[in-house]
Amino acid sequence: MLVDVEPWEAEWCLEIVEALFDHVFVLPAKNRERLERLGQEPSDSTDLN
Repeated sequence: MLVDVEPWEAEWCLEIVEALFDHVFVLPAKNRERLERLGQEPSDSTDLN
C-alpha cells in the first residue's frame, strides 16, 4: 500500500533515519577514538583535533 505524503514529511523521515545511523554507527566510533586519545599523551596540541 502506498500512502501520499507531503514533501516535508518525506524529508523528516530521511532526517530521522540519518540521525539513527549517526547514533548507532558514527557516534560510537567517534567516542571510541576520543577515549583512545585520552589514554595517550599528546605530543603537541594538533593531536587533540
